[in-house]
Amino acid sequence: MKNLNIRKNFEFIGSAHDIKELKVKELQNCNEIFIAPIFKTKKNKSYLGIHKFNTINLNSKSKIIALGGISSKNIKNLSLTKSVGFASISWIKKNQPKKI
Repeated sequence: MKNLNIRKNFEFIGSAHDIKELKVKELQNCNEIFIAPIFKTKKNKSYLGIHKFNTINLNSKSKIIALGGISSKNIKNLSLTKSVGFASISWIKKNQPKKI
């Protein structure tokens, strides 16, 4: 990767779906990497599951963030992962505080 004259506090964040992609993102010096999809969704029948997600995470030197299929039904299962956090636009939208 070429020097992009980036500020010191800038971090690279990548996205991967398997160990091969994870290694590519680490070679690109990504500090944090989204791994997706962790849970099954209506649109995406193929997903990693907690065991495969944790296996990928154990093979990483980067901080891993869970992504994909996060819902109220399975949000508690995230505590079984070794992720540093999660991202989910649809879950966050559904769980926003009600506006008065």
